[in-house]
Amino acid sequence: GISLLQRVRSTPKWENLPFIMMTAPKAIEHEKVTMAVEQMVSDYIVKPYRLQTLKDKMEKVTALSAHGPQKTIVV
Repeated sequence: GISLLQRVRSTPKWENLPFIMMTAPKAIEHEKVTMAVEQMVSDYIVKPYRLQTLKDKMEKVTALSAHGPQKTIVV
């Protein structure tokens, strides 16, 4: 996830693309979350999640994308 996020953010035509990371609860590590924030992740979802949660996050980052990527973590 982090390496893909880094590639997306380093590509000029994709640098403002909304990016939501999803992870399993066991995979949550402070270091990884910090790296994701540093790479300007748009949002963060912990599995398992409800479909409505994903829909809400997608709507949020899409609305914010006009202003560039946002530093938002939702755990």
